[in-house]
Amino acid sequence: MDLRYTTPERAAEEANRRLRDKELQRRVEQYLGNIWPRGFDDIRAPAAVFAPYLARGSGNEIRSLCIAQRVGINGAVANYEDAEYVTANVAAVDCYRVPLKLPKGQQRRLWVVPEEDRNGKIGEARTIYPDMAIKQYAAGVRASVLEANVLPADTPVVDFGEWYDIQAKRFGWSGERQKSPFYYMASMALYASGRAILMDTPPTAYATNVMAPAAEAAEQALSVYPLITNELQDGRDWTDVSFLNEREAARLVLTGRIR
Repeated sequence: MDLRYTTPERAAEEANRRLRDKELQRRVEQYLGNIWPRGFDDIRAPAAVFAPYLARGSGNEIRSLCIAQRVGINGAVANYEDAEYVTANVAAVDCYRVPLKLPKGQQRRLWVVPEEDRNGKIGEARTIYPDMAIKQYAAGVRASVLEANVLPADTPVVDFGEWYDIQAKRFGWSGERQKSPFYYMASMALYASGRAILMDTPPTAYATNVMAPAAEAAEQALSVYPLITNELQDGRDWTDVSFLNEREAARLVLTGRIR
């Protein structure tokens, strides 16, 4: 079972149509128990959603926001700060061992979370920098990256963690099995509703094994397939700070701050 993708242009057009479909909105509300992520309960225009663990101004976040601008819809980032750190998960590791593109073509993967603090929820980790949590570090870098790319500083960042937990339980998760197949049942309904479009990578094993069955279930229940694009890049998601001068880059590495 493969995930089905559409183009951003087609997704934006279809999302606007679905958002005006009152009968579809009623079906999705019923499917989700009328429980939405913050900001999506009374949305008036579709949002192109990039869903990392932490918003950190990564290359895929910037691509997602630029695509949203190109097709004329809002961009948003859906964090999952309650996710547990797992060393086998590349995206989780990238939150702690941040892949940076530095000036003069340099690339560096910098551990910003000490080994003793790497277990537990990603959003609660402390960094190697005094009095700085991982969310503060990521937000500071992200602000500079957005500015450098002339993107709105107030692009919404919403933590979906609580919503994932509520919906996973609604769809049968008991705490003993992997949670993601259950909360994706809800996520795919959100992306089918027209309120949001998922900005994703080309197909992966995870998409085939976890996301696709949830998308099929949403289609069966709602009679429409989730709107998903695949123009982002799979694998290591580098944060490009090559716009910094050498002094700023050194300050970021040594202090976790650019300014």
